[in-house]
Amino acid sequence: MHTQTVLSMVGKGKSSANTGLGWQARRASLVILTVAVGIFATKGWAFPARGSSQLPKRLTVQGMLRWNLEGLLRDEFPRAGSVSAKIRPALQLVDFSCAGDCAPHAQFTRYQYLFAAPGGAAFHLSRKRFNPGYFGNYAFQVTIRGQGVTCNRRETRFLIEQRDSVGFDLACE
Repeated sequence: MHTQTVLSMVGKGKSSANTGLGWQARRASLVILTVAVGIFATKGWAFPARGSSQLPKRLTVQGMLRWNLEGLLRDEFPRAGSVSAKIRPALQLVDFSCAGDCAPHAQFTRYQYLFAAPGGAAFHLSRKRFNPGYFGNYAFQVTIRGQGVTCNRRETRFLIEQRDSVGFDLACE
């Protein structure tokens, strides 16, 4: 009987659903979250301001690789809003060779820029050639108009795309 009394008291206790504050609290949380996301997006905390070529703070390794690749792509294709890459499986290459949306779509994959105005790329182009498989089974070398993208001035590390995953995963090897 004591257990029934306790359960009936708990059942009749004031909860957020009974007071009407539950939906109001959830609504206020949603408004605060929406405002925070809006501030985050407009202040450019994740990305630099439009027209800025300054490297954003706190980029991930993938973000820094993309920033440098996009800076080099913008240098090579200055008036293009996007570029297209031709995937060449036999040579294990991802070759950015065309400005804009190129055809045939069976051969070209469009790459839309992630950053508004990347600049000051640490990468540069090299004429060094590598045989298919040099970087491993699933790694495709990233090239621009047939020239390899190097990650350092000594040309000992080159930009590759890991083709064993769903995304456009980059690495320097």
